[in-house]
Amino acid sequence: MQSHNNSTIRYCLHVILTVCWLGIISLLQRGIDFKKDAFHTVKQFDYMPSAPFLKVAAMEYKEVTADFIWLQAVQLIAKSRVGEYTGAHNLDWFYKTMDLVTDLDPLFSSAYQVGGVVLSVLSDDVDSSNILLNKGMRYNPTDWHLPFYLGFNYMYHLQDNLKAAQYMEKASQIEGHPVYLPLLTARLYTNGKDPQTALLFLKGVYLTTQDEKMREKLGERISELEKELDSKK
Repeated sequence: MQSHNNSTIRYCLHVILTVCWLGIISLLQRGIDFKKDAFHTVKQFDYMPSAPFLKVAAMEYKEVTADFIWLQAVQLIAKSRVGEYTGAHNLDWFYKTMDLVTDLDPLFSSAYQVGGVVLSVLSDDVDSSNILLNKGMRYNPTDWHLPFYLGFNYMYHLQDNLKAAQYMEKASQIEGHPVYLPLLTARLYTNGKDPQTALLFLKGVYLTTQDEKMREKLGERISELEKELDSKK
């Protein structure tokens, strides 16, 4: 009898949670109405509930709620025409939305990746892009894409090769990174006028690389850097 009562209670709680979550989604859907004009749709994102409120209200459905908001925001970006409402400083709503999504689901790696790229490429808001990507690195330390995109921001947008190299180095230490990344990292260190660090980095990579073709390329680059450093003595 006790077991039956516990099962009934759990079932009732599950139903209550489901009804509450559906109510939240309904309210969010009304706030983000794609039948309205684009400007009005974008403005609705400014009135999204705060993360602390949604965390409590969504209860066990935080990740699903994050997915829902994410899809709405990304669909809006995808449907927009170039420059329609994504120009410089016009994506504040998108940063706030991605920040909200990743507060609800800190492990949502795609939100950091896409959010970081959209902010830097479509609106030139590199600062917001970097903040979002750094947040992603804290919660997803095994995703090489995040330090890679940060490195790209510093290399391309901010012209800071040394800072770019530091992030690329972090990316190159994570499993799954592209094979070319160590060489790119060394090149950035060299261009940032720090060939000694580039040399030490390449030697470390050389010792741990199993791919023979990659070792050959690394060896060639190490020789070049050693000659360069010797010529400056």
